[in-house]
Amino acid sequence: MSADTRRLLLEIGVEEMPAVAARAGLRQLADEGARSLVENRLLTKEAATAIRVLGTPRRLTLIVEELPDAQRSEVQEIKGPPTKIAFDGAGKPAPAAVGFAKTQGVEVEALEVREVEGGEYLFAVKESPGHPAVEVLPGILRALVESLEFTKAMRWGTGTFKFIRPVRWFVALYGAEHISFEVDGLRSGRLTYGHRFLAEGPFELTDAAQYEKTMSSALVIVDHKKRRDAVESLVKEAASTAGGRAFVDPTDIKVLDEVTFLVEDPHVVVGDFDQGFLKVPRAALETAMKSHQRYFPMEDGAGRLMARFAVVHNGDPAAAERIRRGHERVLRARLADAAFFFEEDTKTTLESKVDNLKSVVWQAKLGTIYDKTMRVRSLAARLMDLLGEGDEARALVDRAALLAKADLTTSMVIEFTDLQGVIGSEYAQVDGEPDPVAEAVAEHYRPRFAGDELPKETVSQVVAVADKLDTLAGCFLVGLIPTGSADPYALRRQAAGVVQILAQTGWSFAILGLVKLAVDNYEKAAVEGGEPGKAIGELYDFMIARVRRWLDDIGASQAAVEAVLSAGHDVVAFIDERVSLLDTFEGRKELEDIKLAFTRCRNLASPELGHEVDTKLFDDPAEEKLLKAAQSAREELKKELGAG
Repeated sequence: MSADTRRLLLEIGVEEMPAVAARAGLRQLADEGARSLVENRLLTKEAATAIRVLGTPRRLTLIVEELPDAQRSEVQEIKGPPTKIAFDGAGKPAPAAVGFAKTQGVEVEALEVREVEGGEYLFAVKESPGHPAVEVLPGILRALVESLEFTKAMRWGTGTFKFIRPVRWFVALYGAEHISFEVDGLRSGRLTYGHRFLAEGPFELTDAAQYEKTMSSALVIVDHKKRRDAVESLVKEAASTAGGRAFVDPTDIKVLDEVTFLVEDPHVVVGDFDQGFLKVPRAALETAMKSHQRYFPMEDGAGRLMARFAVVHNGDPAAAERIRRGHERVLRARLADAAFFFEEDTKTTLESKVDNLKSVVWQAKLGTIYDKTMRVRSLAARLMDLLGEGDEARALVDRAALLAKADLTTSMVIEFTDLQGVIGSEYAQVDGEPDPVAEAVAEHYRPRFAGDELPKETVSQVVAVADKLDTLAGCFLVGLIPTGSADPYALRRQAAGVVQILAQTGWSFAILGLVKLAVDNYEKAAVEGGEPGKAIGELYDFMIARVRRWLDDIGASQAAVEAVLSAGHDVVAFIDERVSLLDTFEGRKELEDIKLAFTRCRNLASPELGHEVDTKLFDDPAEEKLLKAAQSAREELKKELGAG
């Protein structure tokens, strides 16, 4: 650290925050902190990228390692009136010049004449000196704290300041110097607090450089990235010692991230539950442990779920046995509920539950989930017609479309909403449904998020496309079109899913044709909505926009995308192929030659003369040869284009 810089520390101490709020607070603290310090000329944009934010359930911390002792001075050059109106005939300052100087706070004599774009103008040159950092930081830090916003903020006591949870302390240090500011009656200081249960406090910081060391001695891993690594390592180690492997799935980081913001000093215990619960579908057991309790399930060497789990706690390691028994008791009740729901649900078949969907409204203007199910069956049948599939495959698709939503009224899904489709698939297997049908019940929701797996087999793919197209067509018919960030029916995700599946399968379905099929399906079902023609046009444009976004995501060049889409192509597989080919040829001599020849022909052509060739005008044999070569090439191109 150079002699003219010091470390800046801001800690906001609060009551325990939810994990999602802590992450949101840290993002804002980093972004707003960087913006404010750059605007106040204490950091450059490049230096602001090195700002660090650290967080636990009880604190949000901002650290700037090398903050200058003073603001940078700033020179402003303000353009004024042209000289022809700024001076009179005798060359003396006119009212325009006097007024400009007064407005800018400079003497008239200090104004400069400069030439700009062929004319002469007055300029006021002002230098703003930089103030010491300790003078400007109180206002900057106070404004930074007040700028943080949360979806569900609260007030407490008699104050007016809102935050996600009551704020209990501020620490603000610039090197060894205390930066004093006040928010809603609470003044910043040097005192911080450690682990709520295991570290007596408060702890005084004499210098910002002591922060991490002091927090460590107060039993707090203040760096959330290090704490996350510690949680992952401890869970895996505890599970291995207990003879299993814990699920710390890198593709499902939600539990790991949430647990990271539930503890400040992580410790792990391994608990057990009754082997009898293993008869319940694995997905339900995992959801009860992960989503509801933030536990880590464990499996054996063969990949089978074990009747054990790992739990991360923030308590006294000496009380590990009591903590373990408490978590086992809580989980036992959760799993007992899941076992009861499974037993009750499987007393009747999945097919018998389809009629229950008549009482579940999907959308007020578009009917019930049962109505949607019937439309999806109809649309899926039309897709199978286009694919030319046989009777056996058609029967599987129809069965899957019938059962796809049947689990929505089951006790298990009502309790564990994340399991829709997954539980339906389990129940379909219990009922002895064919594997493609059971798989489609789960997979027709895919992709559920960016990067999610796509449906693997034809039955799943057809039902997934039919379900998504039905949602899109219905919403566009009744005017539920996404605006800005508002997309309550996740239509962007549904459209992106259709595009990705079409690309994956290589099906030669034109997007316009699919859109018309889906809208027409609503008309056949006698659903009252808006104007079908308008809905088709708007939905088609929406789908093409998703195609553009998908091509951008996979790294296609903008020029190739525009070239292909402007030609009117709307078969996703063909678009993908053509864009890839154009990208491959970009910069190669063959394409440059074609572009050059095309440009010359276009520049020489006279469209008003028509396109028919008058051979009577030929006066050189070469013209006849050129015509025959062009005609031959055209016929060859027609054959190639016809073959795709």
